[in-house]
Amino acid sequence: NVKLQKHETAEKEMLVKVQVLEDENIELTNLLDKMENELKKYGEEQIQFLEAEKKQQVTISQQERDITEYEHQIIALKKELSETANSTLKINELEKGLNLTTIALKEQRDHVTTLQLRITAMNDLLTAQKEQTASHKRQSDESSQLVKETEAHYESLFRDH
Repeated sequence: NVKLQKHETAEKEMLVKVQVLEDENIELTNLLDKMENELKKYGEEQIQFLEAEKKQQVTISQQERDITEYEHQIIALKKELSETANSTLKINELEKGLNLTTIALKEQRDHVTTLQLRITAMNDLLTAQKEQTASHKRQSDESSQLVKETEAHYESLFRDH
């Protein structure tokens, strides 16, 4: 009778331990789901940054073409300068446009650099999240294995008795 009570007490303690392990496994699974959602969110943000960077590159290319066109116009107007004094005003206007476009191009390049730094930071964060997710998955797998081993142990105890 005492052996039966000890066996029942041990069985209850093991069932409590199994329940704790199952609860921990559920918590880890929920944490993994949350981290997966965060990874998806970061991936979507990274795509948005890449799209914004692509648009900036298109703008920069257009501004570089504009600069080349301004330079060609300035060269042509400088040739006309020897023929007419009024060409000086046109050249000044084009040089102002060239300067403004050059400033805008520098600002666009600075913006692209900022976007690239943000993308690098997002990639670093994404890598860290993936590593953390893998770690939690390993913990969850270990917990699941421990639960299975404990259940198998109890099944063998019940079969033996």
